[in-house]
Formats: sequence, C-alpha cells, structure tokens
Amino acid sequence: MIGWMDNVAVPTGAPDLENAKKFMSFLMDPENIALQQKYTGYQSAITSSNRLLPPGVGESPESNPPADEKITFAPACKEKATRAYDKIWTGLRQQ
Repeated sequence: MIGWMDNVAVPTGAPDLENAKKFMSFLMDPENIALQQKYTGYQSAITSSNRLLPPGVGESPESNPPADEKITFAPACKEKATRAYDKIWTGLRQQ
C-alpha cells in the first residue's frame, strides 16, 4: 500500500508562534478536520473525526487500512532539495 501525508508545521522564525499554535489546534479539532475530510475525501490522523463523517465514509476500508498492512511512504527529499524548495516558497510568499 502506498501512503502519503500532508503536514502542518511552523517555520523556524515564524513571526507569531502563539497564533500558529492556535491555528494548528484549530485544524486538529475533530469537527474542523472532519470538514476538511468531507471536502478532500482524505483520511486524517484525528481518528475521533470519523464519527462526524457521513455514514460509510469514516469507516470505509479505503480510509482505514488494516493495522497489519505495511504502508510504504516515498523517501524524504535530500537536504539540498528541501532548502531549494523552502527558498522558492519563501520567494513566492514575498511577492
């Protein structure tokens, strides 16, 4: 099984760390993440959100692989690529 994940992170040197933490907490609230799941159709790591999804979605087999199923994730980018990626996105945000 191939897996992927999106992450929410606070960049080093973020100007408002406390608001960033509040926003992350907002996103991880089961009711809020369930809204996102309904929109994207993706499962989240917040398992308590499943009860808030339409019948058949939160408990669907494609959203809940067996616990013993091996999930293979793509390897992480090398540090040089990560720095380049960060530089590009930082540049885009400053325009």
